[in-house]
Amino acid sequence: LQQLAERPDTEYGLLQRVHYLDLARQAAARGSPPPKDVVDRLSAKLDVAARVQVPLHHELQLLAADERVAARWRGAAERKREQLQRLAGLQDLYQIAADFGLYHLVLVIADLSSSVQEREVGSFAWISVFFPPAASPYSATELSAELPAWQ
Repeated sequence: LQQLAERPDTEYGLLQRVHYLDLARQAAARGSPPPKDVVDRLSAKLDVAARVQVPLHHELQLLAADERVAARWRGAAERKREQLQRLAGLQDLYQIAADFGLYHLVLVIADLSSSVQEREVGSFAWISVFFPPAASPYSATELSAELPAWQ
């Protein structure tokens, strides 16, 4: 089941891969005795996939479909979304989330990371959630259409 989840081809989509990963974790947990290291490793991969990759994939899908966003960002979001059909590592997911200014997901990545460096990113990510950098898809300079005025 884990091999099905981690296959490099595009026969399976992301949600199917996450499902197979969950089934692999459940099967490993039912072993007698359950191999703790295998269950822990599969649980960590499942956490990354469910808490980061699936929401990141969804955010990129929304971004790619948003006509107000500049075409270069929409195209980049579509290309990355296709790459995310396969399970990715935490570092790759961090880079994609940061590149697109999705700092709410960077916060989740920092929480899941055991690296001190990633945890230090948390304060920068909190600031960036409320004050996004100029080079992000939703910054005023990158939008290709006017946003409606607040009333």
